[in-house]
Amino acid sequence: MGAVRRHKVCSPVAGRPAIVRLLDTLRSEGVSPIVVVVGHQCGDVVETVGSAHPEVHFVFQRDRLGTGHAARIGIEALARFGLDGDVLVTMGDKHLARGLVSRAHERFRAAHADLLLVSVPKGPDSSAGRLVRLPGGGIGGNVELRDIQKARILRVWLELAERSADLSRARLRAEGLKFIRPAAKLWKAMGRLAGFCRGTGRVVPSELAQAIRETGLDIAVCGRRLSPEEVERRSSSLNASVYIGRMDVLQSAVRRIGRDNAQDEYYLTDIIALTARPGPDGRPGGRVVEYRLRDPSEVMAFNNRAELRRIDEHVRGLEAAADRVRADARVRRLMLRAQEWSALLDPSSAEGRRLVSRTYGTDGSLCADRLRALRQTVRLFATHYGPDRRFFLVRAPGRVNLMGRHIDHQGGFVHAMAIDSEVILAAAPRDDDVIRLVNADPSSFPRRELVVGDWLGALNAPDWLSFVNGTAVRVHLMSTSGDWSNYVLASALFRQFHARGRRLRGFDAAVVGNVPMAAGLSSSSALVVAAMEAVDAANGGPRDGAEVVGACGQAEWFVGSRGGAADHAAIRLGRAGRAARMAFHPFRVSRYVPVPPDAAILVAASGEHAVKSAGARDRFNERVACYRIGMMLLRRAHPRLPASLEYVRDIAPDRAGLTPERVRALLRGLPERISRQAIRARLGRAAAERLEAVFASHADPGAYAVRAVMTYGVGEYERSRIAAGHLERHDLEAFGRLMRLSHDGDRVAGRFHPDGERNPAAHGPLHRLIGAYGCSTRRIDCMVDIALSVEGVYGAQLVGAGLGGCITVLAERSAVARVRKALAREYYEPLGLAPAAWEVRSVSGGGLIVPR
Repeated sequence: MGAVRRHKVCSPVAGRPAIVRLLDTLRSEGVSPIVVVVGHQCGDVVETVGSAHPEVHFVFQRDRLGTGHAARIGIEALARFGLDGDVLVTMGDKHLARGLVSRAHERFRAAHADLLLVSVPKGPDSSAGRLVRLPGGGIGGNVELRDIQKARILRVWLELAERSADLSRARLRAEGLKFIRPAAKLWKAMGRLAGFCRGTGRVVPSELAQAIRETGLDIAVCGRRLSPEEVERRSSSLNASVYIGRMDVLQSAVRRIGRDNAQDEYYLTDIIALTARPGPDGRPGGRVVEYRLRDPSEVMAFNNRAELRRIDEHVRGLEAAADRVRADARVRRLMLRAQEWSALLDPSSAEGRRLVSRTYGTDGSLCADRLRALRQTVRLFATHYGPDRRFFLVRAPGRVNLMGRHIDHQGGFVHAMAIDSEVILAAAPRDDDVIRLVNADPSSFPRRELVVGDWLGALNAPDWLSFVNGTAVRVHLMSTSGDWSNYVLASALFRQFHARGRRLRGFDAAVVGNVPMAAGLSSSSALVVAAMEAVDAANGGPRDGAEVVGACGQAEWFVGSRGGAADHAAIRLGRAGRAARMAFHPFRVSRYVPVPPDAAILVAASGEHAVKSAGARDRFNERVACYRIGMMLLRRAHPRLPASLEYVRDIAPDRAGLTPERVRALLRGLPERISRQAIRARLGRAAAERLEAVFASHADPGAYAVRAVMTYGVGEYERSRIAAGHLERHDLEAFGRLMRLSHDGDRVAGRFHPDGERNPAAHGPLHRLIGAYGCSTRRIDCMVDIALSVEGVYGAQLVGAGLGGCITVLAERSAVARVRKALAREYYEPLGLAPAAWEVRSVSGGGLIVPR
């Protein structure tokens, strides 16, 4: 196979070592105990097999004397276990179809056989051993191709010796290499006759002829001598090297195997003739039966890379077909035709109202609005793809994060809730890898057709980050900047990346949505989540919510951002009337915190789109880079800090055991501003590779405000840590103060909360640190200050990542009208904008809609 450090049987087949796949199959069919005979490169085999199948027993073959010798070692080991039953013998370079062993064993038992061998039809270029049938009997034995080749060479050599007075070794070697290559294998096959074809010079023809006659021209099969042509004529099937036999029969046979063959090895195949041959006392031979397969793909073996590729493609095809069957079975109950969906979603239908209440987790106040949106999606799908297609529906709501900004990817907590604005997607699986998209707003979101297969070459990157940082993605985003289909493509390519080697199915989809774009309410993340659910439904992918969340968080890196998965978690895992308190690295929802019913949550749009342009992505990614650089600098400057230091949360008092004063001192030691050149100099060569990966996500800002960003991160981690307690105690005043401090860290203008601290040199609780993350805008700051000036408002802050979008306001219900009026008078009217402030409600997270 050409691999120096890896044993052949450890070669991957569809991502799993070949021998491990074989053992998976044997274990699934009840084969136990299992002995694996190891020899050359045994460490690799033991480690590979042992990690997946610790129940397996290993025995060692010291000398490489062939398969018969290895089988004898393994069978003797089974005998020492006291096993007295039926034994299966096969090779580690095999792929066996599921169910094959069970069917073969049933045939073995039904035939009352002593030995059963599995066979496949003989093809024109087959290299496996030939199963030879004798006149008036069954299978007499197995003849290896190498022995047939040797016999043919001997016939050619004998003919040359009989008609040539002068014969060179070079001529004999040339004739031999026509049958067996390379020369080393030719010499081994010819045994003691190899001297006639090695080196230079001449041979005496009569001596060659005498040596050939002494060796014999024919092939011994069960006590008979057959020519190569007779062997081929009497064999219509090939030995698949899968044997089932009684323990006593196999033990006796493997002890009697000899080495009189072209390889000078103990051939396991000799057990066929040894079992079938009559005994010396005239007793009839054992009963040998053949289990002939019609489909040769049920047993496949590999000795070179081409054969391994064929097995890999075959297995991946089987897995894709199985995935498709599972996917169809899963999604079938969720798919209806347009007419059936329309009847179910009829506003006058009690069943439709129950569906909305069940799906959204709310009372009847949302029914009319959501039924209208769902029916619109159904009509859009039927118009573009036909009324008779069966399809499923997916919903993915927007989200509002009440606390924990820019901190999820640093291990902080996020308190987010899904809201009653959403993306709805209707989709029907296709048989190819094409994704077709239509939108209810075609002027803003034109029709698109995506071909996942076009990306297969680029998806060969070593990891997902390398792929999204690669040239192919950069070129694509430059030519399709801001295109809505990229968020769908992100989900499809993420799943395809992790299913390389098999082609995922595409789908036809119609999309309707009312999550405002570029408003900080995660309209793009909602589309990513909806698309991921559609890809998984079409292909039988994961249904676990936490797994989907993690996948969506990474998938969205495709569009250029390098954020975390908090938005996707709120969208997918939200609960009505609650904020999900989420932790990260690893991701988990630590608890769901009730939002007090007397609290109102408003969203107000600034009129500035939070567009994820290249410049905006650079700004976001540069802030994330400040975190990473800050942590690297701390580890370098303070080697006594815990070695596990990776995220901002790891220096917080509750995690690292440090005092607040010590944390403040660490922050003060960070540079206020530092260039890339200076960072490289401080961190040295050991960090160069990791550092360049950090720099690759954004353009060089000239200088990084590491201390200010890290100060904000520590303060926000502490705020996110204690926020849930305030909500659970219904202490909206305290929660509102945290919102104000959080926004102050994002400010670029306006007032600051009097309890906030920008400088880590001060003293007091760390949650009061605000630093300077600076992802707000002047307009956003103005809106926050207007809202905070209204009586009954607890807190207000930026929504989402920033650089435009919306604000969130937490207020008494009685203050809702006053907030809207104040914003209209002091913000919207002076700018000539239509007022855009509304109350949002908490709903259940998204996913596939279950019709009944």
